[in-house]
Amino acid sequence: MKRMLSILLALLFLLAGLAIFVAQPLFGVSYQARDRTVSPASLSSHVLALVRADKPRDADHPENLEAAAAYIHHEFTRRSRRGRRPNIYCRCEELPAM
Repeated sequence: MKRMLSILLALLFLLAGLAIFVAQPLFGVSYQARDRTVSPASLSSHVLALVRADKPRDADHPENLEAAAAYIHHEFTRRSRRGRRPNIYCRCEELPAM
């Protein structure tokens, strides 16, 4: 009984260690430090661009949402190598007014 318990405990630790290793790659991952400073003027220009964009941006006007999403996607892809836009679908329902 004691031997079976120790084998079970060892197996549990082995599986936990394997799960941690698979979930978090510890070796072979290198990160390059890049300067990620943001200027207030740049941030302000992006906020103004989104605020002045087509309105309203709600579920009844998906084309305006798409325009705002396209602007954000363009800016991310301009500055990133991994600027991919996932396909997200939702079923929108009309909500009662508050």
